[in-house]
Amino acid sequence: MLKNMAANLESNNKISREGDVEVATGAFIVQDGKLFLATGPKFHNEWTVPGGHVNFKENSKDCIEREVKEEIGVDVEAIEMFGITESTNRKIQGRDRHFIFINWKCKILNGEPKLDGKELTKSTWMPLEQVLTDPQVTESVKISLRKMK
Repeated sequence: MLKNMAANLESNNKISREGDVEVATGAFIVQDGKLFLATGPKFHNEWTVPGGHVNFKENSKDCIEREVKEEIGVDVEAIEMFGITESTNRKIQGRDRHFIFINWKCKILNGEPKLDGKELTKSTWMPLEQVLTDPQVTESVKISLRKMK
């Protein structure tokens, strides 16, 4: 059993422990003055951008393109890394988390977003002005959007 757990840890770099600092990416996809946002159970119905953990030896550009494909089923081009934000007080899945987010402007290359139905269960295209004032949008998204050109 311990061998299986060790193999799982090696093959799945997404397992983290309380006290770890987690590096993750965020995809800021803007079309017609609206930002693509999604939510799901693990996000306590707060709106956030698609993205996810950077794997060992994976660069953040490859990570965000992979994560967007997995989560919303579209190919994107990560155009520009525009900022880094930090969230030290996120409670996700019952435990405290510390994230460093590497944020990317992304452009959809083909298709329409379709949620994975696991992590992300609801989505919206929210006007940029509303993103900054909506209480259901995560603070890290608001901070990042203010930095985006």
